[in-house]
Amino acid sequence: MIKRGVTREVLIFRKIVIKIPSLRSWKLFLHGILANLQEKTFSGAHPMLMPVLFCLAGFILVMPKCERIFYNEESILIEALNAIKNDSLYEFLESDFKPMNYGIYMGNVVKIDYGS
Repeated sequence: MIKRGVTREVLIFRKIVIKIPSLRSWKLFLHGILANLQEKTFSGAHPMLMPVLFCLAGFILVMPKCERIFYNEESILIEALNAIKNDSLYEFLESDFKPMNYGIYMGNVVKIDYGS
């Protein structure tokens, strides 16, 4: 399955997802590379950030696949964010707050799109 974001295309497989920069325009392509590089840079900085398995200079980024959080399950997300309200990365973790940017990985809520 392929999902189209603003700056990246996401290829969804059974166990992994691959994020590649959009080819719709040069500007979106560059922003997609930067988004991949940002996710690679911040991966591992907080347990609530989805880990990056592999990144090739921003052109390809690989993450494990996780379960989606649906709009009717938003309370799970709000509860997880409330638990880290005093965390130094709280504002970063709750930025662009919408369930489609989060998932469940190994039983924990994680942010899956933090490349803005």
